[in-house]
Amino acid sequence: MLLAGWWVNAYKNVSEETSDRIKKEVGMEFIATTITEHIQHEAEIRGEIKGRIKGKIEGKIEQLEDIYLQGIISKKQFEAMAEPLRLELAELVEKDQEPGTESRKDH
Repeated sequence: MLLAGWWVNAYKNVSEETSDRIKKEVGMEFIATTITEHIQHEAEIRGEIKGRIKGKIEGKIEQLEDIYLQGIISKKQFEAMAEPLRLELAELVEKDQEPGTESRKDH
């Protein structure tokens, strides 16, 4: 307990400028001071990653739709290329809806 108290006091004495420089140097987006903060930060990071992946998949489907509408590929080719992307997107959305996978920003 004494060690934890010492660490917290030492952390409080670090200037924000120094803290920002350290975070940048070690590639840390967040420095959690509690376990709860750590869990919240991890959930936010996972959510951002899932959001980026979802956006990329949706973008690929839109690109395929654009080249289909331009007549570059046939409807059959479009469906063959878009279907695996739709399945991947559905799996990602399904995982987000499973109990215990959502981030708890209200706590």
